[in-house]
Amino acid sequence: MHKTNIEYGDVHWPVWTGCDQPASVCLTQDKCWARRLHNRFHKKWDRWEGLYKPNFAPRFNEHLLNEPLHLRKPAHILVGFTGDGFGPGTFGLDVERVQEVVRESPQHTYYFLTKSPDKYRLYNPWPENAWPGATLTGGEPVERQAEIIFDLRAVEGNRWLSWEPILGPIHKDICMQGIDWLVMGAQSGPGAMIPLREWIDNFWVLKRPQVSEIWIKNNLLKVFPDLPRIQERP
Repeated sequence: MHKTNIEYGDVHWPVWTGCDQPASVCLTQDKCWARRLHNRFHKKWDRWEGLYKPNFAPRFNEHLLNEPLHLRKPAHILVGFTGDGFGPGTFGLDVERVQEVVRESPQHTYYFLTKSPDKYRLYNPWPENAWPGATLTGGEPVERQAEIIFDLRAVEGNRWLSWEPILGPIHKDICMQGIDWLVMGAQSGPGAMIPLREWIDNFWVLKRPQVSEIWIKNNLLKVFPDLPRIQERP
């Protein structure tokens, strides 16, 4: 387990690493922060812990499976954020084993995140302390946006959406009722795209009342410092 710089988490649990989501699904593949870190540090990380496969291929790190059970203090845990445990090349049995650890440690809150939220329904119902989430950038066609929200609503449990990086608007016809938590963030790193303010403003008028809680990341507040500093965390 490692401390994380992601603001809404306390520690990162890299039980999954690597990702082979196609570019048609991952619109930020060429700017993925996890891939950048892997390309820069994977030889050192592999020597220390053996966490990554070559070429950022998916991996289930079974030797880390029980790590959260050793944390005494309640924590907000990011599950496999340097990978995607629900994309191609992953296995359902691994998800069930991770869910069991989540159930055995109800003092912690676990955040899951994927670009394939259709897989979540295969593991219903989710533990009460788990938050399955999906990524939506706004750069997707409206049909894909609707599909992501539909799949997320199929979760029997807590649901959250990461609108990060913001590459476009959430379409006005998308209903976000049933989304319990939303994280909003700007793109970072070299060549980062600056979101248009109208995307944020239109969301605030049309969609904000449909979402229970919200977290505006510091990188977005840096772009638009007049936005309300709302950082609610379930």
